[in-house]
Amino acid sequence: HDVVRSYLGEGYWLWSMPTKEMWQDIIDHCTWTWKPVKKVSEGTESEENLDFDASVWEVTKKDAEGKLIGIIYFPVTGYSGLDDSGNYSRVNKAKCYFWSSTPCSDSAGATEKSWAFETTYYIDESGTGNGHMTDPAMKACERYNGYAIRPVLLKERN
Repeated sequence: HDVVRSYLGEGYWLWSMPTKEMWQDIIDHCTWTWKPVKKVSEGTESEENLDFDASVWEVTKKDAEGKLIGIIYFPVTGYSGLDDSGNYSRVNKAKCYFWSSTPCSDSAGATEKSWAFETTYYIDESGTGNGHMTDPAMKACERYNGYAIRPVLLKERN
């Protein structure tokens, strides 16, 4: 279930996909700030002006004294999956999905689900065209979906 470890091996550096528990720890114990990027600096504030390829979640962690000890950025990735016609294609740019290495069950196979980090951009119903990202969460997802992978460095080998 860990494509990062499979490709990079277990050499001097130990890279891995984060587990469901690692993702949940980031969700629960870090500060999440949505950083939208506009395509143009002037003009409309509508959703059409958002550049999803450059907008990111900025995630920070502070120690007990309030000192910044970590910062990471998660881009809005979109994903590939089955569209309404049953064809496999890029489905939605306004979603942010990253796989975890944790399956939802002990069964293996393409029809089984795995846990993924998920958040989505929604247009506010106020009619202004502005929107917001949903709170980050873990979701059971079909493994055939083309979600992004965010490797983490677990440790340096001695």
